[in-house]
Amino acid sequence: MKVIFLKDVKGQGLKDEVKVVSDGYALNYLFPNHLAMQATIGATKSLNTKKQIQGEENQLATAEMKQLKQKIEELKPVFQLDIIQDKAQGSITAKEVVNYLKVEEGIEISTKQLKNFNNLKEVGTFKVEINLEMGVKATLVVRVEKKDKKK
Repeated sequence: MKVIFLKDVKGQGLKDEVKVVSDGYALNYLFPNHLAMQATIGATKSLNTKKQIQGEENQLATAEMKQLKQKIEELKPVFQLDIIQDKAQGSITAKEVVNYLKVEEGIEISTKQLKNFNNLKEVGTFKVEINLEMGVKATLVVRVEKKDKKK
């Protein structure tokens, strides 16, 4: 009997997979436990339509993430750091970078999306890798400068 799996079944099939199983297994286990349904013509068409829509949504989401990546990579944020006697007082944290993106650019990300971020404790230019959704990665170039002292 041809069935469409509604949930992952260990050793048998994955969700939305169409597979042939024995009649007894389907009737006595899969159907009563709502793990699968019979693969009729209508159900198969419905599954194919669902997969097609899901694929289109994934393509759209990936395109949006690529646009966001491009926007992030065009940014050149500058942070100020107190330097007293050639030693940094404080550091630039992941939270500050995320807050800059949110407040200044309107880009919502979490600190967990910053890959291997170490607090910036010296003057210079640093690359910050950001893991966006859909497997897209962006690199933000951050510049840290010495804070000017005003008298």
